[in-house]
Amino acid sequence: MLTALRQQFRTWLFRPKIESGTVTLNQRRIFILPTKQGLGFACVLLLMLLGDINYNLSLGYALTFLLATAGAMTMLHAFRNMAQLEVRAGRTTSPAENKALMRRFVDEVWNQGHLEVADELFHPEASSPSAPALPRGAEGVKVIAGMFRSAFPDYWMTIDLLLAEGDRVAARFTQGGTHQGDLFGIAPTGKSVTFTEMGVLRVADGRVVESWYVVDMAGLMQQLGVGG
Repeated sequence: MLTALRQQFRTWLFRPKIESGTVTLNQRRIFILPTKQGLGFACVLLLMLLGDINYNLSLGYALTFLLATAGAMTMLHAFRNMAQLEVRAGRTTSPAENKALMRRFVDEVWNQGHLEVADELFHPEASSPSAPALPRGAEGVKVIAGMFRSAFPDYWMTIDLLLAEGDRVAARFTQGGTHQGDLFGIAPTGKSVTFTEMGVLRVADGRVVESWYVVDMAGLMQQLGVGG
């Protein structure tokens, strides 16, 4: 009987509760539990308090309660930092879905020039550590894609290799076009170029949140007759 009651209590206490939509953290949703270091700190305070009681140390009392207050304030600040945060359940995409996202990115944004599609594919705070000067989110994509498509009106891109694992998808691209517009301050040369690129996207909840690109800029510049 006691075992059954204990099992029912554990089931109630640890029952999974899945909430849809956005959840705001409040005092009923935040539980601050001590780490091993926190438990060690509490044990030290307890030993100090026992020593203070045993030897009647006034300064020891003061120091013990000062450290206890500091610990309590730390927990209070941790609570205040998390309070009112909004949390939304995300969706983990499969490698196949991430590959489809990469293909759509290349086909619709780069090849077809539908830059507005980037708003669907990229999170507003998506970053690109390999190009930190670009704006975050879809705006950065629009800037760089618009620049290349303006410089190469017949721009094209193909995927030579596509791999996906976990939350990342990587590809090797071949791209090219005829240089008929300004590119990085280089006047139109009328030359046709072909160059390669490597790209990696990190996907969360069906949208790109981080991206890295390595472009064969040396090969591109050489074909344009720049730099030797």
